[in-house]
Amino acid sequence: MPSGAPPDTTRHVRSASDGNAALPLSAKITTTFVWGNNFAGHGISSSFKLAAKKNHPPPAETVHTVVRFLKPTLPAPIRLILDHFMKATLPLVIWIILTASLVAEEGKADVPDLKQYEAELAANPDNQLALYNAGLAAQLQGDAPRAMSYWTQLCHLNPTEWKTQAKLIQALSATGKTKERDDRIAALKSSWKSGNHPELSEKKFFIRDQFSINDWQVFAFDYYQLQGERPLVWKFLSSKDGKDGDLVVSLGSYKTLTNAARANGEIGPDQRIYHLDGYTADGGHQTFGIYLKCPTYDEARDLATKALQGKLKPMSSYQPGTPEGKPDAGPQEKQSGK
Repeated sequence: MPSGAPPDTTRHVRSASDGNAALPLSAKITTTFVWGNNFAGHGISSSFKLAAKKNHPPPAETVHTVVRFLKPTLPAPIRLILDHFMKATLPLVIWIILTASLVAEEGKADVPDLKQYEAELAANPDNQLALYNAGLAAQLQGDAPRAMSYWTQLCHLNPTEWKTQAKLIQALSATGKTKERDDRIAALKSSWKSGNHPELSEKKFFIRDQFSINDWQVFAFDYYQLQGERPLVWKFLSSKDGKDGDLVVSLGSYKTLTNAARANGEIGPDQRIYHLDGYTADGGHQTFGIYLKCPTYDEARDLATKALQGKLKPMSSYQPGTPEGKPDAGPQEKQSGK
């Protein structure tokens, strides 16, 4: 299975305009449910515990120091999320983690209470924070249709809020509404490209899908554009009980392979070569397929699922410390793509 990535649950804490503002109780409960047990053993200092008990977040400078101290000890997916967040939000993100650790240590962790958010919405149907949290709680409980309903309503109230758009895309994917899902993705990428949302334009990817393979939770990253020497289209990561899987699967279109195919006349000057690869933590590499046109997301997800399950045989592989596997497929072995 691939390396893990947790749900982007920190996004539900958006009632505070200041990155150092105190967290609402619902934020503590939700974050503790997802991350609390993973952070309980990381040795948060007693001074931070005292601050958490008083609900007084530490200064940003102190939080940044804690980031540098804790980051090497955190699971890879958490480090990825921290790196992905804007610096302005890091104090709040780390405070969520510290608070979750404290609550988990004291045995007060609880499941997000959907009924609580529903009560808030009964009093104020346009409560945007409650709508977001209700959708998140429903998603965590496996109720994708309900999550979709809450996030659709929130997108109607605030159509430019791109973080909710990304969560709605996950719910649409989970409910099989592929046409609406694809339309929403196109709109989100258009917003990213427009430059009208600076925070969004700084992002390289969003989590477009979450699904399960047996007991593993898989997260699909969708990259906004192909850029650099080794650009990716999609990446599939997974986790189980807070542990990373041993395989990351990605669909990419590396510049060197594409340029070689163009030079050999295998593709036109405006075409690209795509390939499905697997990478292991010890440096191993597997190539599962090479395509003359990009597979659809659903085709790539199906192939990635089979690769993660060990049901897709690689066409070439390499393991550090051993002789290289057979060379990548020649032109006659390349697949046309579906």
